[in-house]
Amino acid sequence: MADVDSAVREAVVGALALEAEEVIPESTLMDDLGAESLDLLDILFRIEKSTGVKIEASALGDYLQGRPPRDEFGAGAVSADEVMALLTVQNLIDLVEGRAGGARRPSGRPRVALKLRVGVDAVRVARLERVVGDDERRQARLFTPGELAYCRGKRRRYERLAARFAAKEAVLKAFGTGISQRMRWTEVEVVNEASGRPRIELDGAVATFARRHGLEDLDVSLTHTEDLALAHAVSIWEQPEKAGRTGLR
Repeated sequence: MADVDSAVREAVVGALALEAEEVIPESTLMDDLGAESLDLLDILFRIEKSTGVKIEASALGDYLQGRPPRDEFGAGAVSADEVMALLTVQNLIDLVEGRAGGARRPSGRPRVALKLRVGVDAVRVARLERVVGDDERRQARLFTPGELAYCRGKRRRYERLAARFAAKEAVLKAFGTGISQRMRWTEVEVVNEASGRPRIELDGAVATFARRHGLEDLDVSLTHTEDLALAHAVSIWEQPEKAGRTGLR
């Protein structure tokens, strides 16, 4: 196996097209070296190729926060952008050296069989505005009071409403159900953490379905432009069916 220090530095230099002297141990990937999410994956792939040590982005987040590594799907891990905002070259070197030496922390719980489902949905902003408009009764059928209050206080509120409706659709697709007679759009709510990161809260029949079928974790990503809103949801289910530990009410 290649020298870890050199291998990590070479991976960063190669992925980001930098000069070797630009990469110092204290350099952060995002702020100092200008890396983006895809660059992080490139760096990790290069490290794996040269050292044989495989590291997932979720493990980097756990390492920085001092937590035991999460499962192989990275459930509960911080995002790649959050990792790069904190991660230094020296952090990478230390983590690779620890993995190469077998110093991998235990997960803290037995492995269980997990099933991964994804859902994607796109909504045209103009269409949502035509259908819903300023009609409060229509808005209340699709959005929670919290979602409406958040979007009213923002510029381009129909873009944000369209993104939230796309998220509801994406979540239900990730559940494998779509909307049913017993489920309501307002039972899937998009809330924002202090960092601005979107998170899903479930209620009513949707939350009941999630508990009965073993929802373990749920994540969502939103993006929107003047014309189009897009949402991507990822759900992780524990097998056999057990109650999950996600944001159910």
